[in-house]
Order: sequence, then C-alpha cells, then structure tokens
Amino acid sequence: MSSLLRAYVQNKSYKDAVKEFYDTLAEVDAAKHFLFLAKKDQIIKDLKKYWPYVTTKSEREYKNTPTPSATHNIQLPSSQFHVVSDTLEKALIKHEIRRDHIAQLCHDSLEVIEESRSQTNDDFLSVLDPIDVDSGSLHLLMKRQKVYSEITPAKEVHIKRGLSHDLWVHVDHDEKHLLIEGKIYIRDTAFEDQIEDIIFKQNQKHGIVRLKLQEEIDKFYLYDRHILPFANGVPVRLLVKYLKRFSMELHLTHNYDSDKILLN
Repeated sequence: MSSLLRAYVQNKSYKDAVKEFYDTLAEVDAAKHFLFLAKKDQIIKDLKKYWPYVTTKSEREYKNTPTPSATHNIQLPSSQFHVVSDTLEKALIKHEIRRDHIAQLCHDSLEVIEESRSQTNDDFLSVLDPIDVDSGSLHLLMKRQKVYSEITPAKEVHIKRGLSHDLWVHVDHDEKHLLIEGKIYIRDTAFEDQIEDIIFKQNQKHGIVRLKLQEEIDKFYLYDRHILPFANGVPVRLLVKYLKRFSMELHLTHNYDSDKILLN
C-alpha cells in the first residue's frame, strides 16, 4: 500500500492542493472533460477510502510521467493526460508539498482519481460493499477481471490463473481485513545459505514483497502476507492491480535463484 498517500490523505495542504487541481483543470479546455466523471468531493472521499489499494512503485516508475489507468472507453490520450498530471503537480508545489514527495503523490493520487472516474462510468458492480465481502463474491468479481480462482475448504480464495504467481486471499470478517498470502516452496535439498541469499536480495529491492522463511508440515517456503482493509468496501479493479503487483514481485524472486532451489 502507498504509505506516502496514507500520510497525506488527512493533510490539509494536500487536500487543498487536490481541490485547487480540480478547480484549475476545470478551466483548461484541453483536459477539463477529465472531470466530467469525477466530482471534487467524491475524489477526496475516494482518496481516503482507497489509498490502501495503491501499491508503492519503483523509483524508475515514479520518475516517468503518470499514465492513464481508467477503463478503456474513458481514458484520455497521453497528451491530454499529461496536462492533467502537470496540473496536479503544480497544485502540489503551490501548496508546499515536499518536493521529494510530489512525483509519488502525483502517480498514486491519479491512480485513485482514475478509479473514481471509472466507477462513475461503470454499468456493472465494481465495488463490493463491506457486508457483501466474502470468498464467493471475490471469486466471481475477480473472474470478470480475468483472474481465476477456486475456493478452498477453508473458504480461502486460491488464485491459480491470471496472475504471475499463485496467491491466497482470506476474508477476516471480524477485523474487516483481506489477508493476502504468497508462498514459494523450496526444494528439501536446499542449504540455509542459499535460502538466505534469495531472501536478502529480494528484500533489498524497492518493492512491496518482503520475504520470510516459514515451515508447513516439513515443507519450507518463502512467504509474505499483506493486509488490506475493507471497512470502506473493496474496489475490485484496484484490488486486482494490487494482486498483480504482489504476484509479479513473487515471480521475479526466481531471478535470484541461481541454484534452482525454488519449486514454484
């Protein structure tokens, strides 16, 4: 999740910057249609609700200009979207947001704003209300996003297709949390120093996966768990993007496995 966005969503200067971005963009002929599907108050609410579903990205990605991420039929051309991101950047600078935070805030904020626009345009269910969140509803709605799973006897959603690596999602109704788990099993012939080397290299990366060594009935595996709150509902598109990022980073762990000790 975007810890930087988390730190700013309650910040008055940040909220004032987002409001000024909205008002300024509304006067720009080349891009004001961006706002037709995004009301100011709703954007502020959605930034507060959905920031946990935005993943931290690499430094290289944050150095690039943000790209459109709304549903295809309402995406702006790159040239127009550049006007949108440039307007947000100028508003953040004007309201004295730290310079070294602005690139990430632009990327992460626009990801949520694009989700707000998409939800307004949707003619299908794309956000699960908290009361409706369970393994069955997640299974069905992710299938619409071409992410295919099965429900285990323990009522976990085991995602097997549509991602780079298998993931498990458990619904904690008491805490209103989604518990997302990834596992990479290890050959029983592996040595401790080989395992430690992979964990060290992966955890040194700028990413969202932080591996730990776990044991399960005499089988060792590398493991990470993420917790996403759903007290404000589950934005399915953002959830799937989060799962894709998590699974991709798990899959790339194999790049550090020169001795071929990882099984899946």
